Amino acid sequence: MSNKTLLISGFFWIAISRYASLVVQFIVVVIISRILEPSDYGIIGLLTVFSFIGNIIVDSGFGQALIQKGDANNKDYSTVFFLNISLSIIIYLILYFSSPFIANFYDLPILEKLSKIVFLTIPINAISLIHNTMLESKMEFKKISLVSIISVLISGVIGIILAYRGYGVMSLVYQLIVLNLSKSIILFIQNHWLPNLEFSIKSLKQLLPLSLNLLGTGLIIVVFNNVYTLLIGKFYSTSEVGFYTQAKRFNELAGNTITGIVFKVSFPGLVKFKENLKRLKLGYEKIIKLTIFIIAPLMFLLIAISDNLFLIILTEKWLPASPLFRLLCIYSLTFPLHQINTNILKVVGKGRTILFIEIIRRIILVVAIIFTIYSGVEALLIGQIAASLIIVSINMYYSGKQINYTVFEQIRHIAPYYLIGVVSYLTSLPFQIISNNLLLTITFQTLSFSISYLILNRLFRTDAYLEIINIINEKIFKRIRK
Repeated sequence: MSNKTLLISGFFWIAISRYASLVVQFIVVVIISRILEPSDYGIIGLLTVFSFIGNIIVDSGFGQALIQKGDANNKDYSTVFFLNISLSIIIYLILYFSSPFIANFYDLPILEKLSKIVFLTIPINAISLIHNTMLESKMEFKKISLVSIISVLISGVIGIILAYRGYGVMSLVYQLIVLNLSKSIILFIQNHWLPNLEFSIKSLKQLLPLSLNLLGTGLIIVVFNNVYTLLIGKFYSTSEVGFYTQAKRFNELAGNTITGIVFKVSFPGLVKFKENLKRLKLGYEKIIKLTIFIIAPLMFLLIAISDNLFLIILTEKWLPASPLFRLLCIYSLTFPLHQINTNILKVVGKGRTILFIEIIRRIILVVAIIFTIYSGVEALLIGQIAASLIIVSINMYYSGKQINYTVFEQIRHIAPYYLIGVVSYLTSLPFQIISNNLLLTITFQTLSFSISYLILNRLFRTDAYLEIINIINEKIFKRIRK
C-alpha cells in the first residue's frame, strides 16, 4: 500500500473514530448535563488537569520518539513499556499523597476523596501506551478507531445510568475510570503484543534526546492548555469552572477533533518524506489548506448559532457557557496552525526548536493572563486569542524555515478560507430574527452558511475545494461507474 493510500486510509479511520466518538460523547454530555449541575463538571474539571499532566510525564515523549525512529525493535518497545508502568505508579503515589493539599488549595474538601479515584486513570493508561504507539507507527488506525468507539460507548452508558440513579459527581468519576480501563484492555487485546522481560539503557539513550524535548513541550502545552481551569477554580467559583469546561468540551468535540485527526495521521505520513524537503513541503501545504478549509467554516458557523445551540441542547442553566464557547471557537481558528507546524518540526527532528517555541508561546500567554486575570473569564479568553495570534506567526516562521515555506506564502494559501468563512458568517446572521423557533433558526442559518461557503469556494476555485472534489470523483463516482 502506498504512502498516499495509507495517509488517506488513516485519515478516514481516524475521522470515523473521532466523529463516532463525538456523537456518543455528545449524547452522553447532553443527557448527563441536564441532570447534573455546572459545579459538578467544575469539580471534575479541576482534577482532570492533574491527570493530564501525569499522563504526559508517564509517556515522556517516548511514544513519538519511537515513531520518529522508524526502525524501533521489540527491545525498544519493551524498555519503554516498563518505564511507562514504573513512572505511572510513582506519579499516582505522588498525587495520592498530594490530594489533601489540592483540596486545601481550592478550599473544596470533596477533592481529597475524588482525586484518589480519578488519578487511577494514570496507571490504567500506562498499560496500553506502547500498544497505541505500535498501532500508530504501523498506521493501523482502523484498530485504534474501534477501540475509541467501543470504550466511549461503554463508559457513556455507565455514566448515564449512574447520573440517573443519583450518583451526582461520582457518575463523572466512574465514567472516567471505565473509559480509560476499557480503552487499555481493548488496546492490549487488539495489538497482540506482550513485552519481553528486558530493559535496555542503550535504547533509552537513543530515544532520549527527542523524547526529553517532547516531554518538556508536552508538559508546557498541557499545563498552559489547562491553566485557565486552574485559575478560574482559584479566583472564581466551581460553577464558572463548569461553564468554562463545558464550553471547552464542546469546542474540542468540534474544532479540535478535526485538528487531532490531521495531527495524528500527518505525522507518521510526513515522516516518510523527511529526507525529501520538496515533497515534505508539498505534503504540508496540502494538509494545511485542507485543514483550514474544514475548520474555518465550522468555527464561524458555531459562533453564529452558539446561543440557540446551548438553549436547545443543554437548557437555559448552561447559557452562560455560550459566550465562552464563541471565544474558544475564535481561538480554534488558529489552533490547527500551531499543531501542524509542530508536526513539521517533529518530522525533521527539531525537538529543541519545538521546546523553544512553546516556552516563548507560554511566556506571551502568562503576560496576557497577568493583564486579564481580574477582569473576568471572558477577558482571560480574549487575552488567550491575542497571545495565539502573536505566537502563531513565530511558529509558522520556524517550521516554514525547515521546508522553505515562508510565512507570507502560508498566509496567502490559507487566508481565502478565513475570508470566505467571514462572508458566509455574515450571510447567516439575518436568519436569527426570522423565527422564534430555535431549531428552525439554526437550520436556516446552517443552510445559508453552507451554501454561501461552497458557492464562494467554487467561484474562486480554491485549491482545497478542487482537491476535495477530485477526491470525491476518484473515490466515489469512479467506483459507482465501475
